[in-house]
Amino acid sequence: EAERLLSDGRRDELADIYLEFANRFFEGVPADDPSKRKKPDYASAKTFFAEALKLEPSIAKRHVVEFRVARSHQELGEHDAAINAYRRYLDRYSDDDTKDAKRAPAELEARARYELGRGLLAAGRGDEARRAWQDFVASELGKQDEFSELRAQASYRIGRTFGLPSPGNEDQLELGVAAHWGYKNKQYGFDAESAKAAGLDPAASLETISSLLQD
Repeated sequence: EAERLLSDGRRDELADIYLEFANRFFEGVPADDPSKRKKPDYASAKTFFAEALKLEPSIAKRHVVEFRVARSHQELGEHDAAINAYRRYLDRYSDDDTKDAKRAPAELEARARYELGRGLLAAGRGDEARRAWQDFVASELGKQDEFSELRAQASYRIGRTFGLPSPGNEDQLELGVAAHWGYKNKQYGFDAESAKAAGLDPAASLETISSLLQD
């Protein structure tokens, strides 16, 4: 009853206590060595995010927190939980019937749609991952210039949903090759060096495919 009577501002203040720890675990604390490399603790982050959500913070905070919960599941290899969390997020905050006041920011929606595909592929659900990425790439959201890099990554990885670089059969090989050529022949608004920095190297993949075709 007491929680129900709390104002939005007060709930956010209380949630921020948990979120301070949650975000620190999620982003990682610099290592106590010369590298200062951050090592996230997604399990602990997930626990503190859950406590923050119990306080029913404002919608703006829930947008970020619920997305980070899904990412925490994903980073921990909890693929089914991550997939369900992303789908719940998109249904709740970016459905056609979602009111503007509740709708997630475009950046978070785009990232959730892309990460849903990654989660599905990691879970071995290639067909669903392909549909998720194709839907994102073809959407008005996915066509926006600010999401050109995510669009490129999704388009590139569609070929992986056919099992590349080790497809299970000739049909998958042909479809995967077609997907990679489609990626290679499109313009995505960022240069080749940026693509490689993002782990995208279609030329290398096509080289691998060529060797498969010769076998």
